[in-house]
Amino acid sequence: LTEARAAGQELVPNDAFRAAIKWLKRALSAPLKNTPGYGGDIGYELSTRAYIAYVLTLNGEPPLGWMQFLRDQGDTLNTSARIFLAGAYALAEGKPDALRVLGTVPFKENSFGWSFESASRNEALRLLMWVQVEPFAKETAELAARVLAEGQNGRWTNTQENTVAVMALGLYAEKT
Repeated sequence: LTEARAAGQELVPNDAFRAAIKWLKRALSAPLKNTPGYGGDIGYELSTRAYIAYVLTLNGEPPLGWMQFLRDQGDTLNTSARIFLAGAYALAEGKPDALRVLGTVPFKENSFGWSFESASRNEALRLLMWVQVEPFAKETAELAARVLAEGQNGRWTNTQENTVAVMALGLYAEKT
């Protein structure tokens, strides 16, 4: 919905959209808990909160306190949570420094599990963050080429990888 609004499309009434943002804020501030069935740790909770922080930041409301809390979790965050958090910081700061911390080395791990973590999906997520912040950066072009090559080489093997890659490449094409 945020992307649609940024493109000038109002798919839901403004009051319903604001209610969704309010719900995200409540979900962000809910107590952390271990989530049975999701690895038995707080990884799922932290990953969800990193995504919420990214969406709120896209909407011009960066939850800086939560972003710092997430940053303090270090290695407890899975790769996609680190990508969403870096994207939130880069958007909030208006520069890609937080994304540069992730580096440009291709991801290699495939853990799948509750977060559908995969190297291809995470490359596409990283491209999505770069496109939002600095679409004409050298790093963005390199990521776009790698994500496209992954698809051409048949490495998008599930719906998550396909969806995120097509979304990131589509936004890249639109912005460049």
